[in-house]
Amino acid sequence: MSKVRKLNRSTRLAVTLFGAVTSVIFGAMGMSARNSAAALPPGVELPAGAVVYDNTYTPVELSQAAVVSRTGTGQYYLEQGGADLHGPFLDFFRH
Repeated sequence: MSKVRKLNRSTRLAVTLFGAVTSVIFGAMGMSARNSAAALPPGVELPAGAVVYDNTYTPVELSQAAVVSRTGTGQYYLEQGGADLHGPFLDFFRH
């Protein structure tokens, strides 16, 4: 039978401190990522006359200013006055 080795007090303290420091570092990184994401604007404002392309690559010229926002799934949506105008968009740019 092999003998089970017991950890002495200083070894247990070192392992506990390492775990605590690691947890604090990961917590700080998570808070930093959350704060950075919260500081981003919700979308890109486009002026009237801008041209955007929908998911079938059809050009749509805006008659009024609108906002293009990205969802968590990576799709873009065009909103004008709080209403979703044209469903998901793949790409957008101004002429």
